[in-house]
Order: sequence, then structure tokens, then C-alpha cells
Amino acid sequence: MMTQFGGRVAMVTGAGSGIGRACAVRLSQEGATILLHGRTASKLTETSTLLPGPFATLPGDLSQPRDNEKVADEVQAHYNHLDILVNSAGIGDLGAADRLEWDDFQRMLDNNLVGLFDLTRRLAPVLRASEHGGSVINISSTLGLTPVAKTLAYSAAKAGVIALTETLAAEWGPHIRVNCVCPGIVNTPMQYRRGRPKEQVREWLAAMAARHPLKRIGGPEDIAAVVAFLASQEASWITGATLVVDGGLTVARQ
Repeated sequence: MMTQFGGRVAMVTGAGSGIGRACAVRLSQEGATILLHGRTASKLTETSTLLPGPFATLPGDLSQPRDNEKVADEVQAHYNHLDILVNSAGIGDLGAADRLEWDDFQRMLDNNLVGLFDLTRRLAPVLRASEHGGSVINISSTLGLTPVAKTLAYSAAKAGVIALTETLAAEWGPHIRVNCVCPGIVNTPMQYRRGRPKEQVREWLAAMAARHPLKRIGGPEDIAAVVAFLASQEASWITGATLVVDGGLTVARQ
């Protein structure tokens, strides 16, 4: 087992599946104590069975300020510090702008941007208490950089995550580094939650893979590897950065 994060505490939101789960597993494999955060306790339990090291589960709804306050209080009470925060939680939905209901737009912002900031700011004191220097890694999306049609709410929220990353990096240095990862098309459960038949999703993923210069769709582990790098001492002079991890699809589209 690699141990570059031995003795460190890492919290991962959205740890019940997909990218969040992969990040939790990777950081655990490298020695960190993992705090699993997510809305569904049973999914966090599933993730915990994959972790080789110590962990705790902190169920909570990121869009609810009271939940965020409770989670932050628990981290402070039990650990006194936090070394790594991976903000991976989020929801996805598609729809044309002229059909977008206000409640749906607000829900996207609350889950992908507002809640992320609320929990992060509440955890700032324990991140500053890290003797290694706190590290925050926000998961955005290539759609936050180069939106496409029918992704208005999601793209707007993810663009906000990038701006939030850059602002916090400027304000919180040198005690907390804040960076951002923009995944492209990644094969996660989110791809299958948009009302399309599973076989249709598989066909779409296969077709999209052919458009990538690297000729494959990304896996959650691809994103987790970059997150682990940004959290490590090898990235100690990196803050305010946005890394695109998309198999080259963005440059292929250009």
C-alpha cells in the first residue's frame, strides 16, 4: 500500500458512487483516513467496503445548510483538522433553456455550487489547522469551460465552481490550496440517470469514445488519479488551477 497520505484526514463528498467513490478508494489506498459524505447512507456503506484503511461516514444533503453545519461540527469535534477536501457531489440534468423551470435551475445551483461553497466555508477552520496545509479539490466539468446546447443549468453551475475555485485560492493561500478538475465524459452511474435505456447509453458512450484522441471514455479512476496528485506534496506549488481531464475531447472538438 502506498502511504503518501499516511496520518492525513480526507473528506470526499458524493462518495457513494462514481468519481467520489473512486477518489475515496484512491486516497484510502495511499494511507488517508477517509470521511465519506453523501445523501444515501447505504451507498456510503457500499463504498466503505472497498476501503483498505480507516474511515467514517458522514451522511448529509449538501443542499441543506443545517446538514452542512452538522457535518462541519462533527469533523471539528472528532478530528480537529482536515487535510484534504474533495468536492465531488453533484447532480446532472439536460434540457433546453426555454423549457427550464426555475425550481430545476435552483436545484442544480444548490446541489452543484451553493452547497459546495457552504460546506467548504464551514470546513475552512479545520482545513487551516492541517499541519501539512489544507488542500481542496473541486470537481467541475468541461461543460463549465465549453458549454453545449441543452446544458444551461449544469454548465452555469460548473462554471461557477471554476470561478469559486480561483477566488478561494486567491483568498485562502498560503494555508489552503484550492484547485479544480474538469472531467469530460466519464462512465459513471450519472450517465444512466437521464431517462435513456441502458443499451442506448452504452451505444452513445461507444460512439463518443471514437471521437476522443485517446479512443476511450474516461473511468472514475482516471479522475481520482489527478485528484490524488493535486492533494499531494508534489502539487504543493499549485493553487487556483483548473485541469481538464477529458481524453482530448475538448481539443478534438476545436
